[in-house]
Amino acid sequence: MIHSKVIQLCKKQDELLQGQAIDTKTGETYSYGIIADGHGQNRGVQDIRTILQTHLATILEAEDPHIIIQDQLVVLKQQHLANVNPTLFGFSTKTRITFQLSQSGSTFIRVKVYANRVECFSIGDSEVYVLKNGSIAYHNPLHNWENEDEKTRLLNRPDISVSAKPTYRYDLINPNTIVYVPSSQILYTHNHLFVPSQALGHDGITEFAPERYTIYYDDSVDQIKVIMASDGLWDVFMPSHPDDYACLQNLNGEQLADLAELRWKQTWNMLKSFDDTDPPQSASFEVYDDVSVITICSSNYSYNQMDN
Repeated sequence: MIHSKVIQLCKKQDELLQGQAIDTKTGETYSYGIIADGHGQNRGVQDIRTILQTHLATILEAEDPHIIIQDQLVVLKQQHLANVNPTLFGFSTKTRITFQLSQSGSTFIRVKVYANRVECFSIGDSEVYVLKNGSIAYHNPLHNWENEDEKTRLLNRPDISVSAKPTYRYDLINPNTIVYVPSSQILYTHNHLFVPSQALGHDGITEFAPERYTIYYDDSVDQIKVIMASDGLWDVFMPSHPDDYACLQNLNGEQLADLAELRWKQTWNMLKSFDDTDPPQSASFEVYDDVSVITICSSNYSYNQMDN
């Protein structure tokens, strides 16, 4: 069973693909989900969206799908530049296009659910949870400055300079209460500033150490549910909270996306810090994030609180 939904609440830069396919090497049928959460300039995000749609079969089969996408981004960039009219303003147009593409990127998660295993692949800070018999069997590590392995990987590269630019983000205390906490964006060689430590696009400046993980199961015994989503869900959703964990188990992709939209638009209780003893203030988000969610369940999965 696959359920999915995209709600474009902001820059309309999320992309979602889902369905069934046949593994050309093994002949097995599998269900798949792909989510790309774009950021930066729309021109580059649209190129990533185009590549995902037109090269889907190759991206599904590839051991290194990010390399396929990066190579195709180079091809599209060359096409964009070649299509510029050789007029007086041609050089400035090419300069603008080159800059826009360099300032564009996306996270990437791909999950393939076979009859006996779940194969997960992720780049960036979109998230995947795999539930096995109601418990979390896997949650992917996020590629950002808080990931010590990623920080070390970037700092050890001799070809770029990398530093953290302090900022703030909100964190959830419960599904109704937020608190602002220190955070970091990553500055790459003085002209690229964004949050993930790995991202498609950006002329490949982040380089890659993708997360790969396989969870095996017995389809005659085990119940499996995969929840994959952009941070438009996870920024307003708290799997560690009992109420949200129940939602993780019992809501499908469409319902989780709708819940995320309600959370973005709700009035929150806001604390100044985790130690704040003053009564919480009321707060609302002025800007929302795009939301994309896919859930894939084994045929025997039991929803306790919903009709599937």
